[in-house]
Amino acid sequence: MPQMTILVVDDEEAILTLVKVILKRKGYTVETASNAHEALEMLETLTPDLFILDIMMPHMDGIELCRHIRTRPETAKVPVIMLTALGGLENINRAMEAGANDYIEKASVAQQLVNRVEDFFSPVG
Repeated sequence: MPQMTILVVDDEEAILTLVKVILKRKGYTVETASNAHEALEMLETLTPDLFILDIMMPHMDGIELCRHIRTRPETAKVPVIMLTALGGLENINRAMEAGANDYIEKASVAQQLVNRVEDFFSPVG
């Protein structure tokens, strides 16, 4: 199986680092960009196999970036996962209308982690 490349775009350095470490451990090549403009520049020389985009970023948000990705012939069909702090059906619908394939709330990931940690400290009934 060829090496799959994922482009992760998020303005939070901690999120970029965490996602990169997790995916690299699974054998993926991970490229990162800290904003949409940096990501668009990277697309001049890179065509990833998957995008993971934050929505809330300065200057251009992830939804607008997703629209740009969909207009480029090289990336029009590349899957896009939104990984964002924004919840709510309205935001999910906006992302899907822009061309996203999936939507993951950072809070749900964080809550899963907290739940697992708390399982270790809760009294056995």
